Amino acid sequence: MMTDYRDHKSSWDDRYRSRRCKSLQPEQFLIDHVTLLKPGSVLDIACGEGRNSIFLAQKGFKVSALDFSEVALNRLSNMSTENNLDIETIELDLSESKNFARLWKYDNIITIHFKLRDDLLELIPSLLNRNGIFLYCTFNKQHAEASTFPEKYALKKGELIDKKWELERIKYTSFIDDAGYYDGYLFRR
Repeated sequence: MMTDYRDHKSSWDDRYRSRRCKSLQPEQFLIDHVTLLKPGSVLDIACGEGRNSIFLAQKGFKVSALDFSEVALNRLSNMSTENNLDIETIELDLSESKNFARLWKYDNIITIHFKLRDDLLELIPSLLNRNGIFLYCTFNKQHAEASTFPEKYALKKGELIDKKWELERIKYTSFIDDAGYYDGYLFRR
């Protein structure tokens, strides 16, 4: 497992190194639902280069951006400095759920374009403050069927509609855009 993690991390680091440095647009699902977020802090899980973190910081949120790629987090730090934004970056291995124990509680958590493993998903309520919002938007199985995207990293369409946990579902949508097929959820603690 450790070798798989290192190989996976290395491939993402290489991918970020090979990309041209540019500010990417935030996820449309986030733009469309930002007003439903609770004012205050946000944890952006699997933030990559931080396009969504930058957007949220510009909207006045106190942002903590988490990823396992040091290269991506360094790029985010540089972009946040250039834009005079204060974004905390956290390098964290998400292959071990125990690593979540070092995180604080947040008013909001977002996870975009990343499928959380079930054990990590179960920890989300414990990381949210009362009335906190969890915004989750990622590829679904339809995306995997229509592309070379690995099915194991895609949600089943509507997979979390009837999830029994400490969070109340306040929104679900399945949609398609230029990048693929997605499921988008909003939950409140």
